[in-house]
Amino acid sequence: MLKINSDHKLFLVVIALFAALPPFAIDTYSPALTNITSYFKVSATLGISTFTSYFIGFAIGIITWGPLSDVYGRRKILRIGATLYLISSLLCPLSQTFQQLIIARSGQGFGDAACVTIAFATIRDCYSGQKLLHTLSSLGSIMVLAPIVAPIIGVMIISSTHNWKDIFHFLSLYGVVLLILVNFIPETINPELKIRSIKTAFMQYKTHLFNLNFLLFSGISCLTFSAMFSYIGSSAVIYFKIYNTTSFEYALFFAGNGVSILCANLLLKKVTYKLKIINIQTITLLMSLCVLTIAVGLAHFMTLGVASFFALTFVSSFFMSLLSNASGMNALNQVHHAFGGAVSLQNGSKFLLAGFANSLMENYIYQVLGVKLFEQQLGCILLAGGLFCIYLLVNAAHKTASTEK
Repeated sequence: MLKINSDHKLFLVVIALFAALPPFAIDTYSPALTNITSYFKVSATLGISTFTSYFIGFAIGIITWGPLSDVYGRRKILRIGATLYLISSLLCPLSQTFQQLIIARSGQGFGDAACVTIAFATIRDCYSGQKLLHTLSSLGSIMVLAPIVAPIIGVMIISSTHNWKDIFHFLSLYGVVLLILVNFIPETINPELKIRSIKTAFMQYKTHLFNLNFLLFSGISCLTFSAMFSYIGSSAVIYFKIYNTTSFEYALFFAGNGVSILCANLLLKKVTYKLKIINIQTITLLMSLCVLTIAVGLAHFMTLGVASFFALTFVSSFFMSLLSNASGMNALNQVHHAFGGAVSLQNGSKFLLAGFANSLMENYIYQVLGVKLFEQQLGCILLAGGLFCIYLLVNAAHKTASTEK
């Protein structure tokens, strides 16, 4: 069977379809949230827990699949993960209670984790250095189309069938396509770098945990990612309950946020060859802090209209996306072996924090969600700034020590 190797024009497109699975599983589902909460007769804010359970399942899966792929190879784990995702997607519409849906969603996240982990590990298998940064930017540019297209697909399905279960029928079909595509992807892990035992593979986490630069850059990426996903988890409640938008209007606003992230990825792809990655992180961190500080101030002292709220989330998402992706790239560039484990540690931490961030949003009544969203995002970016300062101090200390020698 024909294999799509890393030098093939379609390689990045195929890998992006796997990496874009989580955005599709989340964003296609978002427009149906109010239908689902009405169907199960639960509160709108409780509906956010279906995102939280997904993130928790995803985080556990990522921590599991990466080391296993370092032992058994990328393709085998990719096939298992895609199969589990498909089974969970089929179970979601069969749920008889809201609790069953929550469990099925966590299973869906667990299977999704294999697809996105292997996608990024495959890229790291094939590229390094500046080529890695540029390729990850290209991958991100393709992937980010998912948050733009997915909510529109969700709205079209809901509007035409008026049945939230059809969202999961669509996601099941996506899973079938992925299972077919697995057969066209070659095994990319270098046999010399392949780890021989599961115990050794999981022990690689210890190595990564002692890689300070990897931890700091991953931490910045994780915190920024959590800030962005605080919006994704709460956006349906904010737009539907606070601003009383229609499903189509919500899809447009949500897709607009995706356009912001797409623009960020396209810009990052261009500037990685012109600016040092650390300079990109510095600029985007400062801009994120400025925009979110303004957003918190405006939200406290005036009532934000839907246009103002969208404009603030559009600009903040642009800079946070730049910061998260640049920091994630820089983190992976600090790793030289056991790439599956490194990707797992980084992305697992991302989604654990994202799940925690979304669970915090469940505690607020929907009337104050908009204000709390900006406050929570600003808190995440302030913590990211603290980690960045630690990196600068440690790096300066190393340079001073080297000069004295």
